[in-house]
Amino acid sequence: MMNPTRSATPDETMPVALLSGAASPWPALAEALLQAGYRLVWHSPLPLPPALAAAPASRVCRVQADVHSEATAQALLREVQQLWGRLDVLLLQPPQRPGLPLPEAVELELAQRLGPLLALTQAAVPLLREQQGVVLWWLDQAVSRSHWLDGAVQAALPATLRALAAELAPDVRLNAIQYPAAQLREGELNELAHKRMVQKVAMKRPLREADLVQAMHYLLQADFVTGHLLPVDGGGSVG
Repeated sequence: MMNPTRSATPDETMPVALLSGAASPWPALAEALLQAGYRLVWHSPLPLPPALAAAPASRVCRVQADVHSEATAQALLREVQQLWGRLDVLLLQPPQRPGLPLPEAVELELAQRLGPLLALTQAAVPLLREQQGVVLWWLDQAVSRSHWLDGAVQAALPATLRALAAELAPDVRLNAIQYPAAQLREGELNELAHKRMVQKVAMKRPLREADLVQAMHYLLQADFVTGHLLPVDGGGSVG
């Protein structure tokens, strides 16, 4: 199930963060957590960022696991516990799958998208509860525009977030950050496309990785905030 690429004999007092999924800001967020004193479990198909690859073996472990059910999620968390004995922070992005064309596919699509997200969140609860830990879901705003089923999934997420946060409180806090991932790729845009994108944003500039790092640190430190969906979009969602 788990394929660590690094061995470890860590300081047991250091907090542990698990990053799962393929969110584009993962490298910047992981580096910020590393600098903040976290040990990291990298569960992502993305290449290991240079800062993590250069870190000592006691700070970073890369794992490979197909989390598609409650059982596989629990197996992953058991391996994390065996490796480092604790979990303080879980960063998750729901999988993105091609939408199915039929109305009756909505229930199946919700299960495919939210199932792994909920399974890994629930599997992490026993470890997180011991540390009064935090779960952060990372949601791409643009997903809801690519297919009508994506919109149905996005619409279900806030209610799911609030209900699960209420269930996990007060031992574990659950929040989400919604961001326009496409703006992180502004370098790929021509001048006209860049200008049009900026005009739609109240702050008149594109999203930066540093904005997401700030949002992450806020929600990790905000002990009285749970069940909150935080848009980090420069005011784009209010226009």
